[in-house]
Amino acid sequence: MTKEGSVVEIFATVVTGVSVFVLGRLIEQFVIKPIHDFREALGQLSYFLLSNQASLTNCNATDDMSNSLKRMGGINIAKMESIPFYGSWELLRFVPKAEDVTEASMLLNLMANDVLHGKNQTHMPSVRIPERVCDSLSKIGEKLGIKTTYVDLPSAPVVRPSAFNR
Repeated sequence: MTKEGSVVEIFATVVTGVSVFVLGRLIEQFVIKPIHDFREALGQLSYFLLSNQASLTNCNATDDMSNSLKRMGGINIAKMESIPFYGSWELLRFVPKAEDVTEASMLLNLMANDVLHGKNQTHMPSVRIPERVCDSLSKIGEKLGIKTTYVDLPSAPVVRPSAFNR
């Protein structure tokens, strides 16, 4: 083999390696990272709803909690919109359906108002706001595929027997 032939092979190998690396980084930055960020936002929403469940279902939420619900609904839609080819990922079930994300965000926005003003409700006496909040929590969990209530946990607390035998 000639010296020029080996230089061309080395150059082709370097160009191929760099191209594969760059293509991998592009896929990571523009496909994998947005999906990961979206899933992380859903996890944060689940954490928020679980950790504030009592205040939310009893309509004792603060203004900060209400604003957080609205913000998280908007963030979920924004994160969804940042994922290229969302419909394809939706078909592969990597992400929830776009309609479900939109509906869950609308429920979060409605719930943000309910949890602030539900206790002092006078304009719609036939609607029971705490029940509507609980229904919204269930629907949000179902639509987004996240845990929003403690309903599925065991009915009796799990306690180590040795904790009381001292």
